[in-house]
Amino acid sequence: MEKERYSFCIGRRQEEECLEETARALEKRTEMLSRSEYPGMWKVTDAVSGHAGKHPKKPRRRARGWTFLAAGLLFILTALIPSEKIWTMLAAGVISAAWGIAVLCGKGDAKADAQPRIGRQFRDAAQTLLRDTALKEDESVEILFDGDGMTMTAADSAEHIAYSTFECAVETEHLYLICADKRALVLAKNEMADGTPQEFSAFLAEKTAFYTV
Repeated sequence: MEKERYSFCIGRRQEEECLEETARALEKRTEMLSRSEYPGMWKVTDAVSGHAGKHPKKPRRRARGWTFLAAGLLFILTALIPSEKIWTMLAAGVISAAWGIAVLCGKGDAKADAQPRIGRQFRDAAQTLLRDTALKEDESVEILFDGDGMTMTAADSAEHIAYSTFECAVETEHLYLICADKRALVLAKNEMADGTPQEFSAFLAEKTAFYTV
């Protein structure tokens, strides 16, 4: 029988331990929302990027940079047209353009190719998120996931959040970013009290849109 109970016990964290991966998770979330809203534009971007991958390393890197820069400018120009999705378009444009510039200005080593620089907007957002959700030294919160949803229990309160309000979940090497009920929550894998990361990842993938970085 499949396990349907996973829990985390959250205490005081060091912000710098989670900042980098939280920023990457936020960046991934924004990219995937953009892909969902504008699949046609991303299809073109991916096709051009894939074509660049057939060339030697240095030209491939430059082609990739120009591809993301061009896609970013396209998103930004499209956002100038009055639309309810203007902020999504602007965000997608900034991400793609910043990514392209970072690739073009990088030193071109293997690590830079594999891990493009994170935009400052995502670092700032990650820092704000971690500070806003930070606990005091003597505080702790239990996060329980079961078949009915997610329950957050503190010393004098408890809150239940149904999976129907989940937007997505993003997994990085050491943590999870849970986006639900118009807010975000960071869970470190070493805070897991019941279950394993492998089991929990499979469980989340059945409950909401699930991405990995």
